[in-house]
Amino acid sequence: EYYGGPTGQIMTSLMLRPPLPGDESYELYKQEHDKIYNGLKERLQRLVEGLNRIDGITCTPANGAMYAFPRIEIPPRAIAKAREMDTTPDNLYALSLLEETGICV
Repeated sequence: EYYGGPTGQIMTSLMLRPPLPGDESYELYKQEHDKIYNGLKERLQRLVEGLNRIDGITCTPANGAMYAFPRIEIPPRAIAKAREMDTTPDNLYALSLLEETGICV
């Protein structure tokens, strides 16, 4: 049986049951919560806007989540090149991105 100790139990309890309106610590909790939430929301918006500025990439954020789902349109020449190399276009794209930029997808 797992016993997380008093500190872990207190922290879990605080995460699951945050202060309520009228509680002494509610105003501070609300300020901190809103600052974190709005910061994450702003970063997601900047990410989506940045992706949408790249030719061949379109992106819409998932509402209510911290995810972005970009759609990458692979040009016909890249599709033909992938066929020549006996691989799939998405594999060619991923390997090219890794080799040219170091970005792994």
